[in-house]
Amino acid sequence: MSEKNINPLDINGQHFEPNLYLEKLFKESTLKQVMDQENEIIKDTQTLHSDMQTLVYENYNKFITATDTVRKMKTDFKKMETEMDLLAQNMESITSFSQQISSTLQDTREQISKLSGIHSLLKRLQFLFKLPSTLKLRMEEKNYNQASIVIVLRRLP
Repeated sequence: MSEKNINPLDINGQHFEPNLYLEKLFKESTLKQVMDQENEIIKDTQTLHSDMQTLVYENYNKFITATDTVRKMKTDFKKMETEMDLLAQNMESITSFSQQISSTLQDTREQISKLSGIHSLLKRLQFLFKLPSTLKLRMEEKNYNQASIVIVLRRLP
């Protein structure tokens, strides 16, 4: 630290020496100046005291508000935890019902799949049964291109 920062006569400084300050003040000042200085220091002290009380009051209010907020958050979290538990139970119930519905419909799905396969097979058989008459009709009409297209199209999957 430089010596400029260390001033024992600076009343607001960290290294303030009250005895040195008073000695200097008594030597260099008149009685009126000393009394004026005393009044100024008393006024500054009262202002600082008032400021300190205000800060304490404000910080106390902030502490009370923070405590209330924490208490409210605790209550909200308990409520949220209860709601989450209820939601989890509802989800389990929905999952259970979904599984029951799925197992109940499994047989129906299998039957529909079989019926779909049978329907497709019947359509092919129907085509095969109609094929000779369709080909004969196209041949009688001498429409050989359309007869060959019908055969080629039915071979496609």
